[in-house]
Amino acid sequence: MSQQQLAADRGLALQPPPGFEPEDATMSIRQLRTFAKLSENLNGAEAANQVLSATIEHTHDGIMAVDGNGEIVACNRRFLEMWGIGNDAIPCGNSDKLLLSLLGQVRDPVLFFENFSEMQWQPNRESYDVVELNDGRCFERFSRPHYLDWKTAVRVWTFHDITELKKMESQLLHAQKMEAIGTLAGGIAHDFNNIMTAVIGYTELLMTELSPPAPYRGFLENINTATHRAITVVKNLLVYSRQEPMQTTRIHGNDLVEGIFVLLTRLAGPGIELAWEPAPDTLPILVDQAQMEQVLVNLTANARDAMPQGGTLTITVDAVDLAAHEVQAYDHTRPGPHVRIAVSDTGSGIDQETQSRIFEPFFTTKEAGNGTGLGLSISYGIVKRHGGFIRVASENGKGTTFSILLPKAEAPVHRHKQPSPLN
Repeated sequence: MSQQQLAADRGLALQPPPGFEPEDATMSIRQLRTFAKLSENLNGAEAANQVLSATIEHTHDGIMAVDGNGEIVACNRRFLEMWGIGNDAIPCGNSDKLLLSLLGQVRDPVLFFENFSEMQWQPNRESYDVVELNDGRCFERFSRPHYLDWKTAVRVWTFHDITELKKMESQLLHAQKMEAIGTLAGGIAHDFNNIMTAVIGYTELLMTELSPPAPYRGFLENINTATHRAITVVKNLLVYSRQEPMQTTRIHGNDLVEGIFVLLTRLAGPGIELAWEPAPDTLPILVDQAQMEQVLVNLTANARDAMPQGGTLTITVDAVDLAAHEVQAYDHTRPGPHVRIAVSDTGSGIDQETQSRIFEPFFTTKEAGNGTGLGLSISYGIVKRHGGFIRVASENGKGTTFSILLPKAEAPVHRHKQPSPLN
């Protein structure tokens, strides 16, 4: 029995609703499928938004979005960290107020504010500049408009910290400049040495053949003494420019310092206490002992001059393991185990501007006649020839530490003390 007959027996009629067309059933199914697909897309969009939000929140760059009225609409946590803004004080409202609160942190507040304001008056323009902060940090600042319906909806500001990159760039440029100066110094040194040799020879001939009386003999002796001093300067320049051969030997870091400690004590003078902190372990290094002793002499002399009223000079030997990022600016150095010989004083310290120039040849802060300005530059060149480098840490009024970092010798060495030519 069909459903129609069964319905008729029960007094029922299976009739479609008024106005119902057969294709309506197909349309309802289609609408359900469309709704299901739309729901699926919405769920996917929500997931994508969550991924995007997480990416922005955890990026290394600080990000802030401002609408056309200058109102802050969003910023990530990194932005707050970079500018020292607490999580409980997340910026909102007018961006000008936020900028005013940040002006005290930047070196050029006028330029910082003008660049931001200019983008508000020119909404279609992109912007890039570098912001330097008073604490030494450096940010790349990039701004780009985001369009919605052909109109600028928001402007996104991105801040990228390039502080370490700037430091490495500065160190690389300094190393290249020192290399060029060293090459030039080497060429000049040979010519100058030949001239001074002739002066010495003729001066000695005059004193021998003529036997001049006073005061003329004294004049010739002064010429001879000054010429020998000039020859010494030339030899130092040749060492700096890598044109003097090295005679390397394996020696422990402690032995290097111990072999010259008595001389350094006399050099420091009675008003300065010389402290010595040897390494607990044997730390072999491959060095030209005479040249490395010259470095210690130069650093000790500088430390003494920095403490005219007396103080403490501490020499420390220890082991350090340098990571790749710590030696990126030194193409002659490789990461790994190093031996550090640190010379620390309690003197007046060195300001940042002077620190940027202390390794330049002939640069000195001493009065005329009290120094050639070659001590630190020669020390820099010697340590570089040994595959190491020198780091300086100093603050005004808080003393200075020069750290000599030399690669640790891999092969084992027999512990023995070598006689120091400087003693």
